[in-house]
Amino acid sequence: RALRLFSGGKTMPDLQAAARAGGEALFLSMHLTDGALRLAETPTAPEISEITRFCRSEPMAVVCQPADLATVERLASFVTAEKVQGFMIVSSPEPAWLARYKELAPHGITALQVSQPEQEPLKAAQDCGARFIHLRWENLPDRREILSTQQIRAIHRSGLGIISWMVDDPDEGEDLQRLGIDILWQEPFPTGE
Repeated sequence: RALRLFSGGKTMPDLQAAARAGGEALFLSMHLTDGALRLAETPTAPEISEITRFCRSEPMAVVCQPADLATVERLASFVTAEKVQGFMIVSSPEPAWLARYKELAPHGITALQVSQPEQEPLKAAQDCGARFIHLRWENLPDRREILSTQQIRAIHRSGLGIISWMVDDPDEGEDLQRLGIDILWQEPFPTGE
């Protein structure tokens, strides 16, 4: 079974709702705002330390998408100082950002985002030290037909894991799990209503 990844939103109540819905990891867009790592570009958004405390208490992993290189560098500093490198995945389409993160946080976990099926992600992911390939194909109408068991096996044979695109159809999510996706990004997360 794939790890269930939900978008965390921009507030602590959003994070709490994702945890109640059974999320095992949160996808969060991180920004450096007024010198602090936050969920959004506003000074009142939750800081990374508050998010990390909450997620560790659940327990839930965190997949962060940094807004820029300065955010990447601050994330690396934070995870190293707080010793949470194995608990957080930094995901970006920028191989240079991921390489910089790994330089600053050598035990940190990264995921290279791939937006087009034509991209050859294996070498790029390995070159920047990524441990996952994060398929960002949610806007492709034929995405399910493009991904094959052979592709997934090749990625796994290379020692990498796979994070799915954002999935809002339960049947598509089940199909991806059968194919061997490691982390399934589900949207919207179930609220139990």
